[in-house]
Amino acid sequence: MTRKSLLIFAPLLALAGLAGCRDERGEGPMTPGIYSVVTVDGSQNRTIFKEDGTFVDMEDNNPKPVAEGKWWRKDGKLCVQPTDAAEPLCAEEKPLGDDGGFLLTANGVTLEFKALAQ
Repeated sequence: MTRKSLLIFAPLLALAGLAGCRDERGEGPMTPGIYSVVTVDGSQNRTIFKEDGTFVDMEDNNPKPVAEGKWWRKDGKLCVQPTDAAEPLCAEEKPLGDDGGFLLTANGVTLEFKALAQ
């Protein structure tokens, strides 16, 4: 897993039951679109969740994605698996206000995703 994808998703790593996730979109507060997220190191990135079940993480002044991979839902959780990660990361997903944002919580850490475009 790259350093940048670790900065965004590392707090979500220590979850039980990650094996056997299957690909399903399901329902949840996250809808495909572009989101702003503050990483654990305090930097602000953009995560783009695409309708085809893929995502990319972008940072300012960097034309290439800092991470990319797949997303799906399993058992009420939003799961992401960067292409360079051996295991998926699954987290509780909750809406954030009425603006289309959402929270991901796992292992006592919460990341806030604010909707920029949907």
